[in-house]
Amino acid sequence: MKEQKANRPFLLSGAYNVRELGGYTNMNGQMTKTHAFLRADGLFRLTMQDQKKLYDYGVRCVVDLRSERETELYPCNLIGYENIEYMGIELFDHVQSNQLRGGFPPSLSAMYEELLDRSQPGLLRVFQTFARHTADCVIFNCTAGKDRTGVVAMLLLKLAGVSDAMVTVDYAASAQNVQELFVAQREGLAKEGYPTPDYLFASDAEQMQTTLDYLQNKYGGSEAYLRAIGLTEEQIRCVKAKLL
Repeated sequence: MKEQKANRPFLLSGAYNVRELGGYTNMNGQMTKTHAFLRADGLFRLTMQDQKKLYDYGVRCVVDLRSERETELYPCNLIGYENIEYMGIELFDHVQSNQLRGGFPPSLSAMYEELLDRSQPGLLRVFQTFARHTADCVIFNCTAGKDRTGVVAMLLLKLAGVSDAMVTVDYAASAQNVQELFVAQREGLAKEGYPTPDYLFASDAEQMQTTLDYLQNKYGGSEAYLRAIGLTEEQIRCVKAKLL
């Protein structure tokens, strides 16, 4: 199979890591659909031109994975835009959810494993929302579009039968895409006296591979995981049909 590269981010003025999940070939030779799912970083800086571009692309639903505090401080700029539905579904990551104020997990893979284990009600709501929007483009986001968004993207791509290698490639692109934001963020935190571990600003493929192994070994893969947290067979079918 030809080696694939991660999809490039959209050219937007107010977001840096908005990317398609479509265009990836799965292990059966099927290609994931475009205009179905977009993964994204924070959407609170979107300009009017950005809003129109995403709407014209087909976005009709936003699933915001940030904490209540994050969404209060930096509201999504697509709220109230035309007929886009906005869903705030918090996935607690102990990093951005804590405003980067400490209590960090020992590694990114540990954070992702905890999300899979402890954020199951939130992840269930996320995928139930996906299943309702079978004909629309759904954009899901957190702050950097790397961690919480990365776990959801992983579950979607594995549900579509995409290889682990491609999932890790897609994941690993995020840190570079938002490097400019990370530099400013680290400088600001250092000035405030909040040292942060380097790994928080990375998206190393090995961290996602460790998470994929955990998902497979503990839950039996993405589809089995989604079934275990409460997604119905019909909802799983709807999300699969939306993906492929």
